[in-house]
Amino acid sequence: MNDYLQTALSGWAGVVFFGSGLAMPYLLRRVPGAKTRPSTTPYLQRLWPHYWLGYLAFIASFVHSWLAMRHGDMRGINTSGVWIAMVALLIVLWQIAVGLMLRDPTQSNRRALRRTHFWTMALVAALIVVHIALNRP
Repeated sequence: MNDYLQTALSGWAGVVFFGSGLAMPYLLRRVPGAKTRPSTTPYLQRLWPHYWLGYLAFIASFVHSWLAMRHGDMRGINTSGVWIAMVALLIVLWQIAVGLMLRDPTQSNRRALRRTHFWTMALVAALIVVHIALNRP
């Protein structure tokens, strides 16, 4: 498999993991009046796919960036898009740290952390869209 294909597949895998992880909290939430049997498992335990998809999104994004930059020859690549992607990758690390704090049900400032987690997700999503727009073939 050539370098371009590996880089593209790892990048799109990161996008799929990120988008799937983004949807999980909404899909796993209890909906009042739903006709399905309510789960007896606590919400934070039901979120395990969200946690793992977040880790996988980071790993796929890191592999994507490593594959893209390992040769050092980046002619024809928009450097602004590369910097935006690098900032997004660092923000995803921050997102994981906030998410790890939210896993503790006794966390005293959960509301502020949830708000931070949400808006960080929105920022990362916007940066991903800009990166794709600037660095598409």
